[in-house]
Amino acid sequence: METNKADKSGGVKYLTPDQVTELLPGITKQYLADMRYMRKGPAYFKPSYKVVLYREDVIHKWVASTLRSTSEWPSQRKNPVLEHRASKTP
Repeated sequence: METNKADKSGGVKYLTPDQVTELLPGITKQYLADMRYMRKGPAYFKPSYKVVLYREDVIHKWVASTLRSTSEWPSQRKNPVLEHRASKTP
């Protein structure tokens, strides 16, 4: 099955886990498998027992959804538990 060519139904491109790992630095096949097992990560197709496919556009949207800004680092976020405890201090 040729997975790197667009199909005839509107240019959808399907990628194998190997192709996803080539597209995304630092992502491994094992990481993708773990994400599937935990029902997290990008949506995928399983047309047969051994075949897993990802739509390229879904991979790009998934990566975009993981965008973080530096203001979101835990050390810079307010911790509601600590704030609550501080408000109870006499």
